[in-house]
Amino acid sequence: MLLVLASIAGQLAASLVKHPQIDRLARLVNVDDEANVPTGFSALLMLFAALLLTIVAALERHQPRSAVAHWRILAIGFLLMATDEAFSFHDGLNVPIRQALGGVNLGAFYHAWVRFQFQGARVEAPGLEGRQPGREEEGCLL
Repeated sequence: MLLVLASIAGQLAASLVKHPQIDRLARLVNVDDEANVPTGFSALLMLFAALLLTIVAALERHQPRSAVAHWRILAIGFLLMATDEAFSFHDGLNVPIRQALGGVNLGAFYHAWVRFQFQGARVEAPGLEGRQPGREEEGCLL
């Protein structure tokens, strides 16, 4: 919440006061930019989530009918997302993927990496093995 308020204050200050240092400060806290404080905070949160998921996988290892593989996959996924958030690998994929998709009026998929996040996001939900597969219990969508 503080980062959002800082971003709003920075954008407001940058639009009202035309000064290079104010612009630099506004970019430093802008939640819509990359390689700044909010990006680092987001990467650290995902890294912490990966650590917690790894701990859960280690603890789950000793349980009967455990879902260790699910927890490990989630941990690896969060580690990859944290790495991407910190180093912005997905930005380098926009142009080549957009060209491969035809490059014209992609609408919601203008940022081409979004398409692949939607396609690859379905995973089985740990703990649902004993239930009747049916409606929303088949898995979860991240």
